[in-house]
Amino acid sequence: MRLRLATRFSAIIVSIFVLALLSNLMALFVAWRVERRLNEIARIDLPSATAADEFRAVLQEEQVAYSSYLLGGSEAQWRAAMKQAEDRLQIATRVMQSTAKIFGWENSGSEGLLARLERTHAKIEAQRSATVALFSQGEREKARSRLLAEANGPLFQEADDLCLRMAAAADAHIRENTDRAARRVHQFAWVIGVSGGLTLGLGGALLWLFFRRILVPLRGLVADAQLFRGTLLGGQDHSEEDEMRTVGAYFRSLMSDVSDTRSSLERSHNRLLVAEKLASVGKLAASVAHEIRNPLTAMKMWLFSMEESARGSPELEHKLKIVSEETTRLDQIVRDFLEFARPPNLQPRPLPIDAVIQQTREFLAASWKERKINLVQGPTAALPLVMADPGQLKQVLINLLNNASDAMTDGGEIRILTSAERDADGRPMVVVRICDAGGGMGPEVQRRVFEPFFSTKEGTGLGLCIAARIMAAHDGLLVLESSSEKGTTFAVWVPIAQEGAHDQDSRSG
Repeated sequence: MRLRLATRFSAIIVSIFVLALLSNLMALFVAWRVERRLNEIARIDLPSATAADEFRAVLQEEQVAYSSYLLGGSEAQWRAAMKQAEDRLQIATRVMQSTAKIFGWENSGSEGLLARLERTHAKIEAQRSATVALFSQGEREKARSRLLAEANGPLFQEADDLCLRMAAAADAHIRENTDRAARRVHQFAWVIGVSGGLTLGLGGALLWLFFRRILVPLRGLVADAQLFRGTLLGGQDHSEEDEMRTVGAYFRSLMSDVSDTRSSLERSHNRLLVAEKLASVGKLAASVAHEIRNPLTAMKMWLFSMEESARGSPELEHKLKIVSEETTRLDQIVRDFLEFARPPNLQPRPLPIDAVIQQTREFLAASWKERKINLVQGPTAALPLVMADPGQLKQVLINLLNNASDAMTDGGEIRILTSAERDADGRPMVVVRICDAGGGMGPEVQRRVFEPFFSTKEGTGLGLCIAARIMAAHDGLLVLESSSEKGTTFAVWVPIAQEGAHDQDSRSG
């Protein structure tokens, strides 16, 4: 089974952690054992080993003090020296007794070295007591002869030999313990060395895996992304940053670009659907309009003739007038159908947008005065020329302004705002915003506002649809920006004329 990269990294990191932890614990354990062994040697082994040497030295000092007394020394000095020696022997004996089993000075089933030493020392003390008794009884020469015999006698030699053997046994025990500790340290050093080697090996494997499976592909990804640096990041240089930051920057730019592209595709898809729907409806509208227009023409001619004949009959004239008005309205509907079905015949040229707005205001001023509607144009900076058909653009503005005035039944103020902006594709545009103070539209109406034949008032419902198609033919856009209880805002996006277009248009004119 092929492991995932994250699993490999996790396994190696956990192994390194476990090995490092075990190595540290083992090193601490070895240090603890060695320290414990050294403390034991310093506290028990060394004092016990030196106790045998102390016992031997005290025996020799006793012999010197004993000999000095028999050869004419002071009895008081001899007894003081013997008392001091006895105290030292007792201390050394207690120390040796406490570690006799550890050092092998006491053997099960036979007399040990310490017991033999104590027995031999007791015999030496008995001999000395007998000699001192002779010396005290006045037999000094006999006592001195015994002194010479005792000085090199077998008991003293045996005691000295036992002390040497006990000191040698203690030294051997100490060497054995230190050798055992050294062997353990050596063994643990090998184990720690192997653990350290495995740790280094796993660390190297982790480093290789990082370079081979992450860093190298990441650098390749950065190199590929840098090929698109100018289009993705506007030419920004991220070569000085680390690879992850660079990839992150390119990734964010790519996601932004994908999001913009998706939004653009969705808008294009919606436009295509609307265009297909408009094309289908347009064909039907053209067919129906042509079929209706011919009978309407005949009806208008006969109505004109009947109106001439009905002069003098007020009632008949009134009825014929109603029929004539309805026929005229029906003819206007047919005209709307034909205009919707027929693609707009544009004659675009560079022109100032303010001139078209001014003409539209003059055209609607008279009708709005009676309805108490005031048209206000907001302050604007100098705007570039737009490339548009003035008649068609005027028709779009008239349609939007009429809808805005219809939304304000009690009169009010309509504002026109103009500005130079860029659309979603980055193209320079002049935007004309028409803002009314009506009651706004509901969500369902906003969603269907550009659908053909959809209307919330009397009429064909083709006005906004035709206006949107006119702006699409201009390579511009008509959008509903907002609608609430405080009013509705439509925006007309008109392309800016290219440099040199105005001069070329003047020369062609």
